[in-house]
Amino acid sequence: MRITRIIRCMSLLGFERLSVDFVKFLVHEIYCERTLECCHHSMENFWVPALQPAEQTEARQFIDDCNTTTAPPPQ
Repeated sequence: MRITRIIRCMSLLGFERLSVDFVKFLVHEIYCERTLECCHHSMENFWVPALQPAEQTEARQFIDDCNTTTAPPPQ
């Protein structure tokens, strides 16, 4: 719940790019590194939908990339 609030707050304050980068970092940790595997439900149901629609597409693409290969950490 708090992560969702952080993501929405970043977007409301005009930091959409940072919110996408934050979600990409979490995606990398959950799906590539597998250090936060217990969070994949929250990622798919709360954190990605908290992004703006265009950013949701980018985040979902990154999730797909991590699921098919070991993607490098987000820049």
